[in-house]
Amino acid sequence: MLKRIRVLQITDSLRAAGRERVAVNLANLLPRPKYQSYLCTTRGNGPLQHDLKSDVHLLQLNRRRRFDLAAFQRLITFNKEQKIDVLHAHADSLFIAGLASFFPPYPIVVWHDHWGKFGLKERSAWLYRFGTSRANGVIAVSKPLAEWSHERLHVPTKRVRYIPNFVQIPPKQTPPPGLPGVKAHRIICVARLQPQKDHINLVRSMKIVTQRFPNIH
Repeated sequence: MLKRIRVLQITDSLRAAGRERVAVNLANLLPRPKYQSYLCTTRGNGPLQHDLKSDVHLLQLNRRRRFDLAAFQRLITFNKEQKIDVLHAHADSLFIAGLASFFPPYPIVVWHDHWGKFGLKERSAWLYRFGTSRANGVIAVSKPLAEWSHERLHVPTKRVRYIPNFVQIPPKQTPPPGLPGVKAHRIICVARLQPQKDHINLVRSMKIVTQRFPNIH
């Protein structure tokens, strides 16, 4: 029997937000014959922890400050005890994952870049260049982020993958929620109310859409 690859995802918390939802979905959907799934929160958990499957091992580091030596030691110890092969770091968890990769069992690092303020706010390229020096691969949730990793961080193109966020389809037995509007004529936007999500443009565009399709909701 082949050894299962032990993947520990690292994120700040499990609050109800985009990258946290992606982390939970990935933890739940990794094919179990090939992977053993773990999830680590550096600060604290949150409501999404209740959506994790029972076989996903949840580790909480209880980090109290930007760099918490005790929390870091808990991660190092866990990696060694569980023989973690891959640290899948979401957002700024890249840095703690990169440091942890220097210690046994020397797991490889994959960075998942969720930077939602791209184009609105600058990030320190040199800092992330240092962080990705320990990363074997980069997953970007948008094409501009993938290009940024390649052009500004100098990550080789073959090590960068653009994978858009996805929504886990609920089981068929789950009853559909009651929604306004007519079936097959609804547009649903799944996004937090933040400037980079451009909800204002969506609302304005609906004026044009409803002129051609009055039943759209």
